[in-house]
Amino acid sequence: MFAFEPYDMDSLLPAHKAAEMCNVSKQLFNWWVRSGKLEPVDTEGRPLYRLRDALNVEKQMRRSAQSRRKVGSAA
Repeated sequence: MFAFEPYDMDSLLPAHKAAEMCNVSKQLFNWWVRSGKLEPVDTEGRPLYRLRDALNVEKQMRRSAQSRRKVGSAA
């Protein structure tokens, strides 16, 4: 059973929800945006991010030299 609501990979989510779905902090998610690794797809009064794009950045950054997360760690 899912611990979260199932989402379509092309769902547009606000930053806090996208960060939650990627299992990262809001601060880390915002750093991805500030550093140009992730850009909003649309805005409806606030930036919205495609879940697929956010998960791809999380996957790339998980194993980067800048990551302080332990290998095999969920977050």
